[in-house]
Amino acid sequence: MKPKPPLEKEVQRRVVALYKSAGCFVYVLSQGYRHERGGTRQTKGLPDLYVFPPGCSLALPWWHEVKRPGGKPSPEQVEFNARCEARGVYCLIGGYRQALEHLLFLDLWKLPPGVLLDDVAPDA
Repeated sequence: MKPKPPLEKEVQRRVVALYKSAGCFVYVLSQGYRHERGGTRQTKGLPDLYVFPPGCSLALPWWHEVKRPGGKPSPEQVEFNARCEARGVYCLIGGYRQALEHLLFLDLWKLPPGVLLDDVAPDA
């Protein structure tokens, strides 16, 4: 039997810990689900995280919409991502692996010699 994918809040905890260990400052915008009148307290489509790279980096801040493996963005999240892209603002959609790939791309994280990305972040 195939194991269930982790909950999105568990993935988010790992992603935030990864960013912080790379020296980033993370604003967590997700507030969970509000049962009365339904929905959350945020504007639909607004990503879960806003990440500032460490002060030594020339990289710009970015948005991160956290998704568990197999998770799909809502239409509002897709629209937010498109608006960001049209204005040159980076908005990442994905989980731990995508966060690690972005940190590697920005040269804010290094894998030890001989260690592959699939060894440390196998989730798609």
